Amino acid sequence: MAWALLLNVGCSTDSQLERKLTRKDGLWTIKHIEWQRVISSITQQDIRNGSENNAGTLRFSKDGNLEFNYRIDTFNRQGLAYWSEKDGDLTIVYQDLAGANRGSLSVPYSVQNDGINKLTLQGAEIWQDSIGQTVTFSTSLELER
Repeated sequence: MAWALLLNVGCSTDSQLERKLTRKDGLWTIKHIEWQRVISSITQQDIRNGSENNAGTLRFSKDGNLEFNYRIDTFNRQGLAYWSEKDGDLTIVYQDLAGANRGSLSVPYSVQNDGINKLTLQGAEIWQDSIGQTVTFSTSLELER
């Protein structure tokens, strides 16, 4: 019985990614962003590519909150979002994200561990703009602590 108790005390529900994201007050600098924005309608498609260096910051809290302040394409984005992790992947849920549709936008990211203080997040935002076009914003964010 005492042996089982010791096993329970030694176990944690925090994942390795969650611990990495929130360690050292959870602050990460976005060193580089690569992006592609595709706007599609029935009659046309507009594709734009770009990148930003030292684009801003993300701060992950253990309670699932995310403070963000960064620039991408022509948009300055800042505010509060929510994050969750499952099986090593990250989901961020934004509210009224600049450049995106109004309301809630859930963005799944794959995570690549690049070292103890580095991560790369890759994901895609997809929404409908105000005139019914589909916007796909693919991003790769290189993060450093």
